[in-house]
Amino acid sequence: MDLRRERRKSGRIVGLVGTVVVLASAVLLALLVSYYSDSEKQSMIKNADKRASAAMQGITAIFDKENAEDEFSYEIKEKLSFESGDASAKLLLKNPSVNRYVMYLEIVVDDKVALKTGNIAPGQIIREVKLDTELSKGEYAAVAYIYAVDPESFKTVGMVTQPITINIKK
Repeated sequence: MDLRRERRKSGRIVGLVGTVVVLASAVLLALLVSYYSDSEKQSMIKNADKRASAAMQGITAIFDKENAEDEFSYEIKEKLSFESGDASAKLLLKNPSVNRYVMYLEIVVDDKVALKTGNIAPGQIIREVKLDTELSKGEYAAVAYIYAVDPESFKTVGMVTQPITINIKK
């Protein structure tokens, strides 16, 4: 009786270890593909933003399906805080891997473009930026215009807006 119990216990442990190994292998493969395809994406995209890098994708990214033609997803930090007008801040602008479109961003403050990025491929993120236009100390209501661009023709196919706040500390 004890021998059967030990065999079942041993079988469960082997099964658990096997499952963990398979999942870890899938995650590693996804990360490697994302890492190596990042430089390939950069070279294929016209006007690619040099600040863009591969975004970490979770295990669910392996199973994600591409957005429909009329869908567009993005992520952006809604409050940007700069130590000074010429310092950098975390933007965390992400073009999720489910998108079929390249994207770029313009942040407008008082009818002036304060920041414009180059093109960002699906699965990439811009983590940190400096403003193109220096702002003085204060808090600013701004609008982020996020453009969806066809990756073959590089024509703009759509645009979404996102209100954001910019805070310049000094």
